[in-house]
Amino acid sequence: MTGVRSRYVVATGGGILVLLGMFPVAAAVISLVPLPVLGGAGIVLFDSVAASGIQTLARADLERGENALIVATALGLGLIPIAAPGFYHAFPADVLVVLDSASAPAASWPSP
Repeated sequence: MTGVRSRYVVATGGGILVLLGMFPVAAAVISLVPLPVLGGAGIVLFDSVAASGIQTLARADLERGENALIVATALGLGLIPIAAPGFYHAFPADVLVVLDSASAPAASWPSP
């Protein structure tokens, strides 16, 4: 999102996350961030992921039948939990953890 591509910045961010995991009091202070701020950051994050997916689809050769089939299957599997919430009701609870999120079934298909 910011364009920073330094491994030191990523390592520093990872170190901060480890420290927050080891010291719950510090994590509690971070949890005081207002919900509208978290919502705004979430919108930017998920929209960036969506834009990246759209760019990938734009580069894919959808004229080839197998690529179009992969995209159609991934979209269909991703829409099942949204369009038919009870579709997976007969599956074991352990499997429902993965299948009830719309992104997990769709992401399991190889990209074109």
